[in-house]
Amino acid sequence: MKRKKIRTVWKDYLTLSMRERRGLTVLLSILGLQIFFLYYINSFELNYPYPDVNTLIKLSQSLEKCKQEIHPPPQKVSFERFNPNTFPEEKWVQIGLSPKQAHSISNYIAKGGSFKIKKDVKKIYGMNDQLFSSLLPFINLPESIPNNRNNFYTHTYSKKLIELNSADTIALEKLKGIGFKLAARIVKYRDLLGGFYSLDQLKEVWGLNDTTLQLLISQVTLENESKVKLIDLNKDSLSVFSLHPYVGKRLAFMIANYRKQHGPFKVVDELKVLPLLTDENFRKLAPYLKLD
Repeated sequence: MKRKKIRTVWKDYLTLSMRERRGLTVLLSILGLQIFFLYYINSFELNYPYPDVNTLIKLSQSLEKCKQEIHPPPQKVSFERFNPNTFPEEKWVQIGLSPKQAHSISNYIAKGGSFKIKKDVKKIYGMNDQLFSSLLPFINLPESIPNNRNNFYTHTYSKKLIELNSADTIALEKLKGIGFKLAARIVKYRDLLGGFYSLDQLKEVWGLNDTTLQLLISQVTLENESKVKLIDLNKDSLSVFSLHPYVGKRLAFMIANYRKQHGPFKVVDELKVLPLLTDENFRKLAPYLKLD
């Protein structure tokens, strides 16, 4: 009895119904067709021609040459402070303008035109925002022209202007609206900077409100650019950089570390790769840098 039960159980598990046998037959037929198809395909020899390596190399070189002719690689330009009213045509071409645009600037100046403030340079035909931002710190023009109509101190100003980079606290203290404390702050901040290159930098002196600032700007001038102390980007030490108001300790460390890893700076624009240096801070710092 037990043997019959065991046989019955095995028969139930191992016996296939008619429907299951048909499904298995179809599945085996499909597998057989696939095996035959793969064997049939692999029996053919497909003699594709191998590529000529020398031809491919020449073709790649020709394409690269065409790209360089159509889109020549940009040249790195090291800017210096300049007055756009006396800037020669060839210099305009070197910084990115076309010869035709440079010639139109010369014609404009020859006919009596002039650039009075820095933003006037942005009006040059073909001057894009990126190029203007790069040139801005080096344009030797004022940021703006004081509006004398809104300045009620104008009629009482002294006609003699004080040169800001060479004046001491005694000379500044004698100016209208400037006491001993403000004079001392101006001189201290000027010494930290290494000298002012723009009167707009006076806005950074703590304690100068707008009214006092406009009054001070009308009594001072910047004529002696040699008074501005430059920092050598490749030679000066970490301590020199860290003392500058536009740098600080963290950025000074990054500059020194970058110089140590990559060697001397070739152009000032290399500083832009440093993550702590924003575009605005770079425009402020660039006039204080030099490369020897």
